[in-house]
Amino acid sequence: MNENIETLLSDVKNYLDITWDDADGDKKTKGMILRGISAIDGKAGVEFDYTQEGAHRSLLFNYVMYERSGMLNDFWINYKSDIIALQVAEEVRRYAESQQ
Repeated sequence: MNENIETLLSDVKNYLDITWDDADGDKKTKGMILRGISAIDGKAGVEFDYTQEGAHRSLLFNYVMYERSGMLNDFWINYKSDIIALQVAEEVRRYAESQQ
């Protein structure tokens, strides 16, 4: 995970247009990334690979953006349907696997 967090940190900073180096800021952003991963995986009921493109990755980047802005509650409101879609997709995937 350590290698992945560094990759994700770089990708999130690029997404948020953070172009400067700041060790304390990086530490804070890593915490946000890890909290976001935990929260999104928990809601979806699956552990995603956030280094791979997909809806889960987009949600993570937006989670960090909202948390960084002090508006995390708005993230859950604004992205509720996207999170539900992840939950449904995971349930469908599990059901399809059980039918094979």
